[in-house]
Parts: sequence; C-alpha cells; structure tokens
Amino acid sequence: MRTALRARYAARLWENEQYVEAVAEWQTIAAQEPRNLEARVALARAYLKMGERGLALREYRRVLALSPGHAEARQSVARLSMTR
Repeated sequence: MRTALRARYAARLWENEQYVEAVAEWQTIAAQEPRNLEARVALARAYLKMGERGLALREYRRVLALSPGHAEARQSVARLSMTR
C-alpha cells in the first residue's frame, strides 16, 4: 500500500476510534519511511491520547531529530519532560 493511501487510511481509522489499528498503520509508515514527519507526529499524538507518554516523548524526540524547529514537537518534549 502506498504511503499516502496508508496515511489516509490510518486517519480514517483514528476518526472511527479504531486506535490500535490506526497506530499500527502509522508504525508501518514510520518503519518503511523513518524520515516521514507526518507519520511520526501522528504517532506521537496518538500515543499521547492513549496515555502512552513515554512513547509519545520518544516520537516527538524523533521528530525533533529530523526537524529541530518543529514547534509542536519542541513544546511537547518540554511539557512531557517536566512531568516525567
């Protein structure tokens, strides 16, 4: 499945509250394309919403490694690091 199609599918799964399935799709994208910022940010948001703060922090740090100026990732890493 192409990345763009898989990403849309993951978003639709998320909207339909099929969280585990959506995360699996984003994980697949991230594994196939480790530099895919959209998938990394989506994973971080999903992990955070699911209460997986450590996993969210890891993904946001990966985003920052790829894009040091990413505002959401910077803010999230700061917030999550303070509450650990």
